[in-house]
Amino acid sequence: MIRLKIKRVLRGIAVGAVACAMCFSASACGAIPIGSGSSASTAQVIYPETTDAKPLTIGYTFWDLPIDGFVTEQANQIKLVSEALGVNLIFNPDVTDLSADGVVKSARGYAEQGVDGMIVINFSDESLLEISQICEDSEIPFIQATRTISDKEVAAVVEQNPYYIGRIHESEYSAAYEVGRKLIENGAKNIIMLCPEHGDVAYEARANGFRDACEEPDVNILEETWGLADDKDAREATIDLLKKYPETDGIFVIRCGFVPSVVEGQDFLGKREYIPMVGVDFDTSLGTYIENGAVLAAAGGHHADASLSLITLVNAIRGSYDEVKKPIDINYNMMVIDSPSAFADYEKWCLNYNTDFENGQILNPNDARGLCVDFNPDANLNDIISFAENMSLEAVKDRHKGFMKE
Repeated sequence: MIRLKIKRVLRGIAVGAVACAMCFSASACGAIPIGSGSSASTAQVIYPETTDAKPLTIGYTFWDLPIDGFVTEQANQIKLVSEALGVNLIFNPDVTDLSADGVVKSARGYAEQGVDGMIVINFSDESLLEISQICEDSEIPFIQATRTISDKEVAAVVEQNPYYIGRIHESEYSAAYEVGRKLIENGAKNIIMLCPEHGDVAYEARANGFRDACEEPDVNILEETWGLADDKDAREATIDLLKKYPETDGIFVIRCGFVPSVVEGQDFLGKREYIPMVGVDFDTSLGTYIENGAVLAAAGGHHADASLSLITLVNAIRGSYDEVKKPIDINYNMMVIDSPSAFADYEKWCLNYNTDFENGQILNPNDARGLCVDFNPDANLNDIISFAENMSLEAVKDRHKGFMKE
């Protein structure tokens, strides 16, 4: 049970107002069911847009970078949610150091600023140890996003920290395994893997999942190429590997940001038909490459997990999870896209590439408020768990059908 020091964590919060609010139902607090002809059980609910609770300042160890794909999508989503909740969210300010050390440095800076809480995306288990100590020394609650802890010894230390709330993360292993099986079922027997640098816990889990997907007597991973730092590296590696292994009939990319470069490499070699490719992390060009046959399937759509971590952290700081066993561990289900029409729906309903930015996201402002005790006193941890574990394109479309501008 987390032993948050109430004077430190809840300083300035209107505790009396929040406690009184907990005595009423969502409808008593101004939540309004909507929906044409909907029954009470299926009607969507509009939650209040304001709260009497004091705004929190939360440090986020990730960066706000103009990189197409997951990075931009995650930034857009968490900005929308923080604004909906009235949270002052601070992104990692040092865009010159995109490393594990850069994450630790940002945590130290947030501690010096006296933030109310931190969302941590650590690049290694070892760096999390240092961040954990920083937060404990500063009495700052923190939660992981998009990451779990692979090292049991590190987990044993971090999970004893009374300020560690827990983590919301994807099953990177399962996502890679699922798209890997799609590649095998499509007939691939001789496969190459293209990977960034070793060390990132998410990338290592994806690699393990894909390897296990290929555990069949007649399926071979011809070579794993690690250490690809940029698009040029990915293009050159593709050319070199396909020259070395002309029998290649399947490609796995640890992150789909490599897809355009892999396609360029095949174009350079004059391939008449693209070798089927699968990977993890949606890229903004994914629809084009699924349509032209370069990509068979991809797992992703997980750019809202940091936003769910933010909501969970706010609820914990407010005291809603004092009786909940820690650490909280929530698995966020990745979507799998394998057709042009599915990607078009994903782009419309889950991204900001339409005229209705607020509702063209996985979490719209009303979703966020409905999960947060500041706006919905009936909100509880099971709501967030269900939201994350049942994530799918269809779930998003169903939630937002009464909000989206067609």
